[in-house]
Amino acid sequence: DMMDHTLVEGLDAGYVELLQKMCLADEFSLQQAEYITEQTDAADRVRNLSASNAFVRYLPDTKTYRFHHMLQECMLKQFSRLPPEEQMAFRARYGKWHESQRQYTQAINFYDQAGDRRSALRVIGLDGGTQLAAIAPERILSLLDNCTEEELMAEPQGLLVLMRRLFSWQQIPRMLKIKDV
Repeated sequence: DMMDHTLVEGLDAGYVELLQKMCLADEFSLQQAEYITEQTDAADRVRNLSASNAFVRYLPDTKTYRFHHMLQECMLKQFSRLPPEEQMAFRARYGKWHESQRQYTQAINFYDQAGDRRSALRVIGLDGGTQLAAIAPERILSLLDNCTEEELMAEPQGLLVLMRRLFSWQQIPRMLKIKDV
C-alpha cells in the first residue's frame, strides 16, 4: 500500500487512469496508449510521465515506452480491482489493437483472456498458422476446449488452420471433432 501510494501520489486521475489501463502492455507506443485509453491527450501524458517520472521510460530504439516493474505491478493490482466486465473490455481492446497491427500472437492471447473466443478464432484464421506456432499447444487446446460449437461454426477459416495445427501436434481425435463441426 505504501508503494502504491508513493508511486501514484500527486498524479491527477487522468494519469492514474492511463497508467492503470496501460499496465497490461510490456511496451507501448503513443498511438497504442491513445487507442487503449481513449484519452485524446494520452500521448502528452505519456511524454510528461517519461520526462518527470523515473518509472516510465522511453526506449528510443523501438520508439516505445515501458513501465518500471514496480510501477507495473502497482498498476496491475489497481487494474485487478476494476469490475470484471471492465477488465475484460480492456483485454479485448488490447486484442483489437494487436490484431490491427498484425501482431496475432498477442491478439489471440488478449482475446482469450477477455473470453472472446470467437475473435481469437478469427485471428487464428487471419494468421494462417504462422504466428500460432509461437503459442504453446496447451493454450490453444484450452481455448479450443472452451469454444462452443456456435463459436467454432462462425469462424471456418480459423477451424481449417486449427485442423492443420492439430494434425501437426498429433491431436488427430480433436482434429476429427473439428472436421465434424
